[in-house]
Formats: sequence, structure tokens, C-alpha cells
Amino acid sequence: MKRTLLTAGDCAAVIGLVREQVQRLQPENVARYLVVALASLLTTGCVEKNTARHEVSVPWALGGKQLVADLHMHTRFSDGALEADVLVRKAFLAGCHALAITDHSDSQGKAGTVEYLNALSALRKQYPKHVLIGGLEWNVPPKVSGTHMGVLFDPLVEQNMIAFKQRFETPNATVADAFGWLSQMVKEPAHIAFIYNHPSRLGVPDAQVLAQWADWRHASERAIGFEGGPGHQNLTPNGAYSPVPTEERWDPAIARIGAAWDQLLDRGESPWAAIASSDFHKPGTEYTPCEFSRTVLSVPEATPAGVLKALHAGSFWAAQGHFIDYLLFTANAPGLVMPASPGETIRVPLGTSLKLRIALERYLEAKPTPLAVEIIGNCRNGKPERLAALNITPTQSEIETTIAAAAPGADGTSCYVRARVRGQNMKGEPALAYVNPIRVRVAAAR
Repeated sequence: MKRTLLTAGDCAAVIGLVREQVQRLQPENVARYLVVALASLLTTGCVEKNTARHEVSVPWALGGKQLVADLHMHTRFSDGALEADVLVRKAFLAGCHALAITDHSDSQGKAGTVEYLNALSALRKQYPKHVLIGGLEWNVPPKVSGTHMGVLFDPLVEQNMIAFKQRFETPNATVADAFGWLSQMVKEPAHIAFIYNHPSRLGVPDAQVLAQWADWRHASERAIGFEGGPGHQNLTPNGAYSPVPTEERWDPAIARIGAAWDQLLDRGESPWAAIASSDFHKPGTEYTPCEFSRTVLSVPEATPAGVLKALHAGSFWAAQGHFIDYLLFTANAPGLVMPASPGETIRVPLGTSLKLRIALERYLEAKPTPLAVEIIGNCRNGKPERLAALNITPTQSEIETTIAAAAPGADGTSCYVRARVRGQNMKGEPALAYVNPIRVRVAAAR
């Protein structure tokens, strides 16, 4: 059958209609619609096989519900000063839509007990319009290392928290055994999320962070990334980081260009690190959850399952210092029906020009000030670097730049781009927001 080829103008109109339709769809229906739309566009000649296309997509990324979250806090079930119901109420009043209570898993504490789970269940009934996830801050074996990992459980499987603590908060526990046991008990990967908390707080070098991540990710795909924005932001030294300080309130392994996060991304791995948490313990020494540190998730649904899916997909950004309310980073290329957003992977011919766009909304109570945007990645020379430095004036809410996907990174097949925005918080102090990366698979055009 002969193809009916459309003109360039007709193609532009059709693609515009597809994009409008995507915005109207429920998030769970977007992926199916795009498959059909892309097939139709191929038959009309509007999208050629050697132009850009999505390889990994997050169906709800551009149309999902936005939830402000804090994923790391403590109550009197461990070493926190407040009862769980008091802290939850304060957090929701401070602007949280979603919370993860992650009390320490030490054997002498009450986290990961029947009492703990009953309290979580009661709080969900008390706050039905909010999302509450139960978890633990696990002492990663060996406990003497001081390494902590947030372990978040979907309520459907959180009863496994009790046995997890009993089995793996012990002297002979291993990470491989813990991950393996959970994989057997919980078949759906997105029902559990592991987050490497404050990775550099005790002066851990990048090489050790890389080695730990390699071991954990090899053992389980439930290891989703790092707490790049650590808590204890009201303490001195900032974040309780010693001997290596934070970098503008962010963990050095994440903040330094070319450090552990960039090295992993350069290798073709995709850990997420745009997570900022309060690590709340007591009033006065830590900010209330969502008062200062915020992780903003684009979710398919406002449920614990939706939050965990977003954490696995990478569809979120985070800020230390409440200076912006909305942040969207996208990459577009000829042939894409929709621009790519954080967590997604696109395939493009080598040398394709990528149009990168930052769109944001400032915090309504903040004084409009200039913002600085940095685009970071390895698409220019195959090595992590600052690809662009842009300025957003007080009257602007978006900015664009173009780079070429000219070289793959250390993995030999792909490169990545990520972004951060620098501004000022309400006190006039420097404040930073980070987004997760977009991966770009590069290939010679056929």
C-alpha cells in the first residue's frame, strides 16, 4: 500500500494536535496513545525512523499531579522529639502533600513494629487526602560504617518491615541477603524504594560511594538513588557534615560537577539524586518537613503507589530553600512527538541539536530576583562538564538553549543532561534546586 505523505506544514499541525491531546489524557493512557500516534506519524512521513524518538518514557511526566514531599524524618518511635501524629500535622500544615516516616531501625527502637504500623494506618485514616508512606532508616551492614539507607514500603507490603528489621538489623546481616529476601517477599519492584541517605556526611570519598552504589544496584533495582539534599539544614556545620562540608547545602557527591553522581551517569547508569529532605528530629535544630527542604514529584496518582512509581521513574525535582514552586526541565529534538523530561531516555542521531528548556514559577511570597541556570552533562565532549550557564531575569519564567548530542560518555552509547537553578531563599541566602537527568542515546544516522 502506498503511503500518503504529508507536507511539512501538515506534519507540524498534526504533531501539534497530538501534543494537545496528550495534555487532555489521564496519565495512565498517555503511553498507549503515543504508541498509536507515533505509528500513524511514521506512515505519513512526519516521523522518519532515523529521527529522534523516546526509548524510555514516563507517561505521567508532563501531565501528572504535583506533590510536595519529604521522604526522611523521625518521630518518638526512634530518636525524634515529637509523636508521629504531631509531626505529621506540622508537616501537612507546612505544605507537604506526601510524607515518608523513616524512624531508625535500631533493634532497641519501636520502628518496624506492630505498634509502628498501627500508628501509620491510623494516620492515613486521619488524613485521607494526603499520602503517608511508612519506612525505616536502616543501618546498612556493617553498622559500624555509619551508612544509612531509607527503605520505603508501599502500605500493601509494609507488614514485611517487621521481619526486615528483625532479620537485617543484626551483626551478621549483609546487604545482598537483605535485598534478596525483600525481592522474594515483595515481587513488584515499585513497592519498595531504597534511598542512600546523606552519602558524604562522614567524609566518605567518591570512590567508596561508587563502590557501594555498584554493589547495591547489582543486588536490587529497588535502589533508586541518593538523598542529594541532606537534612539538618538549621545545624552548624550545615547538614551535620564533617569533615567534608556540604556544597551550597547539597551533598558534595551530587553537587560537584564530575563527582560520584556525574560519574555514574557518565557510565550509563541512572541513579536519581534530586531529593531534599528535612531529616527532622526535633524543633529548633531542624526545619519542619517541607518548610525548607522539598522534593516535588510528578505522580501518576496521589497515592503511596503513585509516589513510589515516581521515585523509581525519576519524575521529580528538589530544592533547599523555598524559592520556586514549579520547575520543569525538558529536551526536544526533531522527530519527538513530545519533549523528553527527567527520567526519560530518547534516541537521536549523533550530532542532533537538542533544545533544552527550563520553565519555572517563583515562590509567590518571594521577591522576584535573577536566577542562574546551569546545564550539566557529557553530551559535548563525552565527559561531565558545565554545558551552559544561563540567566533568568526577574520578569522571565523560562529560558532555552541548544546543544549538540555530539559524543557518548563512558558507556559508549549515550550521554545525559541535567540542570540546577540557583537563587535566594526568603532570608536572602543562596538556594539551589536540582532536577534529575534526561538520557540521550546517540547513534549514527542510517
